[in-house]
Amino acid sequence: MAAKKTQSAARKPRADALRNRERILEVAKEAFTRYGAQASLDDMARQAGVGAGTLYRHFPTREELLKEVYRSEMEKLAETEHRLAATLPPAEALRAWLLLFVEAIAAPDFTPTAQQLLIEKRKNCRLLRIATREPRDAVEVRSIRYGFLIQQLDQGDPATTTWKVVSERRPRSDELQAMQFAWKAVRYVKSNAIVIATTNATVGIGGGLPSRLDATQLAVAKAGARARGAALASDAFFPFPDAVEVAAQAGVACVVQPGGSLRDQEVIDAANRAGMVMVFTGVRHFRH
Repeated sequence: MAAKKTQSAARKPRADALRNRERILEVAKEAFTRYGAQASLDDMARQAGVGAGTLYRHFPTREELLKEVYRSEMEKLAETEHRLAATLPPAEALRAWLLLFVEAIAAPDFTPTAQQLLIEKRKNCRLLRIATREPRDAVEVRSIRYGFLIQQLDQGDPATTTWKVVSERRPRSDELQAMQFAWKAVRYVKSNAIVIATTNATVGIGGGLPSRLDATQLAVAKAGARARGAALASDAFFPFPDAVEVAAQAGVACVVQPGGSLRDQEVIDAANRAGMVMVFTGVRHFRH
């Protein structure tokens, strides 16, 4: 019975289901373009020649349908761009691209030939010259209510970063290797972020939580018995010793964190009482 269920779950969608999905996306694109994000889903279903239930089976919410229409259109544009660039000389590829509905083009620069083609073929096409930036200047954008949050990308520790052992016990070579791995991994976890790791694998991750203690408890729970002897990395300082105490109870052997809390000494004392290694990096990670 279990084998039958597995085979059924792995079965590919029927051809008619795929056709319905594509037809829904085609109609949805036109409807959203004409009427905006609040276009009637029931009208879309009728125009696609399917029942409302079929539409909702493919796209349970309006948001999912919007996202899929956007993703599908971006994929088509990208596929066309790659195909043209791979099969035609640059000028001919641009000319073919302009036959599509293009209102704006962003690029590091435009050759005189390209600009002339744009004047001839797409007079209303806007050109946006974007200066190239070094990776250290890269930024990422997060939307918030009534605005945006623009922040620099976390490129890792600067070359001048020096780790400082602040505990009574110094790390063994395998513990230092485990802390280095955990510190690299925690950079990619949403803050508040805690990663528990061995020398070559994460065993527990707690991230995206409002409390560093909660993140530590989650990481410890995920790690289970594998937390014993492992390293723990925190993307920012510990404001209180409670999270370190939770890690110690789980058997974590060493902790790497930025340091910088008003209660750093209390946190260090908690590590010393448990016989743990603690290292300060002097650099924090913070992924929003």
